Amino acid sequence: MNKTRILFVEDDDALRETVAALLSAEGYDVVAIDEGSEAVSLLESMADFDLLITDIGMPNVNGLDVIKSSHELRPNMDILVVSALLNEETVDKITKLGAAGYIKKPFSLQDILDPVNALVLRRTRGG
Repeated sequence: MNKTRILFVEDDDALRETVAALLSAEGYDVVAIDEGSEAVSLLESMADFDLLITDIGMPNVNGLDVIKSSHELRPNMDILVVSALLNEETVDKITKLGAAGYIKKPFSLQDILDPVNALVLRRTRGG
C-alpha cells in the first residue's frame, strides 16, 4: 500500500517542523513548505498529494489562493486548514472552496492528528 502524501504549507518554522515530524512519525509522507507560491508550483507539477494542510495567513500567496488552486488542479485532494484567522466569513469561504475541515490555532498535536487520520481513513475506504 502506498503511503499517504501530505503537502503541509505553514510559514511558522517551528510549527511546520513539529507537525511535519509528527505526521512523518505516524507513517505519512510529508512535504512541508513555508510559502503558498511554492505549494501552487508543486500542485501544478506532476507531484501527487492526497491531502493539503494549509495555513491561511501567509505572505505573497495566501492559503485561500492555495486552496483555490488546489481545488482546480487536484479536485480529489482533501484539504484541511489550520489558522488563527478563522472567523465565520473565512470558514464560509474555505468550506465553499472545498475544505474538508479546519483547525483553529493554537492547537494540540492531537487536534491535527485526529482529522488527518479521519480523512485518510475515509479516503482508503473510498468515501
